Amino acid sequence: MLAVVARTRIFPVLLPEPGARERGSRAGRRRARFTPLTRALVAALLVVVPAIAYVSQSTATTRTGYAILTLREEITSLQAENARLVVGVSALKSPERIERAARGRLGMVQPTPAQMAALTVPSPAVAVPAVSGPTVWQRVSALLLGREAAASER
Repeated sequence: MLAVVARTRIFPVLLPEPGARERGSRAGRRRARFTPLTRALVAALLVVVPAIAYVSQSTATTRTGYAILTLREEITSLQAENARLVVGVSALKSPERIERAARGRLGMVQPTPAQMAALTVPSPAVAVPAVSGPTVWQRVSALLLGREAAASER
């Protein structure tokens, strides 16, 4: 007969280094250590990134300030041009200038009193709509006022 032989397996086990607990490590775990190069890069990033942000903010502020200054100068020049154009329009609309142009270029003359006629125009008739009774709003206000009067009498 065959006998059943129990098989045993062997698994490799890593034992903690001797004296690991004495050095203060937590339950034998290894802590990740940063190399000096990594520490230098992290320190440089902590200094450089805020400096870049500050410079970009300052640049944006300066650019916006120059844009505002340019727009204010443009507004001032446009207001001056508008004032000049208003003066020009008022000079072109003056009755003396129009009369000089009519007499000189067009050959017009002042009419004599015999050439003038006055007409009387009657005012247009205003159509008044025929109202047959109170309007809707008058009825609503009468209902509301009637209820208030009845409530005040009680």
